[in-house]
Amino acid sequence: MQLNPLKNHIMTTTELNNYRQKQAIARKIESFANTDRWNNHSFFETAFNQFGKFINSIEKLDVFAAKVAETVNKSMNPYGQRVATVSNKQAWILACAAVENGIEF
Repeated sequence: MQLNPLKNHIMTTTELNNYRQKQAIARKIESFANTDRWNNHSFFETAFNQFGKFINSIEKLDVFAAKVAETVNKSMNPYGQRVATVSNKQAWILACAAVENGIEF
């Protein structure tokens, strides 16, 4: 009987910190993307600009996340109801790319 190495893996402090950082960035990505124009009108423009800068910095990378960022960028509309359309998986991919490449958000 073999044990599954992934189930018995204990995260090191660095791995745990990276995971937590990725989680926090993914939540922030979803939060900014879901900023509603009508309920948060004063914050909408700020969220749109900051989110756009972040997406553009990910698009410049030569990784799979650049394609995801390109898709998200296409969904951005400064006159739309929300900043962008982002799924949980897209947010996680973008967050992983940001942490691994030292991109601040």
